[in-house]
Amino acid sequence: NELTKTGNPTRSQLVNDLIDLVKKKECRGAGKDSQADREFSREEFKQVLDILSSSDDFDRRYRYTTMLKFMVHLIARGDDASHVFASTLAVSVQYPWTLTTTTFG
Repeated sequence: NELTKTGNPTRSQLVNDLIDLVKKKECRGAGKDSQADREFSREEFKQVLDILSSSDDFDRRYRYTTMLKFMVHLIARGDDASHVFASTLAVSVQYPWTLTTTTFG
């Protein structure tokens, strides 16, 4: 019920009309601009690493550059990479130049 603000709002004609209007605007390209990200180019990634490596701040120079490199090698997001523990990492038997992980967390 719209007056008492109770019940299922998807049964409200007013709400459904608003949803339809938003869908029409999105289909016509009149909605909000896309917030989609794009991946770093190789040159951009190197530039970020160079900038961070040249810093006098310990975290920027070592911690953040190491984390970024680790994320690239894992093909992972920051929150995924931050849950990896050293105890779960091992040198790959098949590819000795890489690390493997058995579990996260």
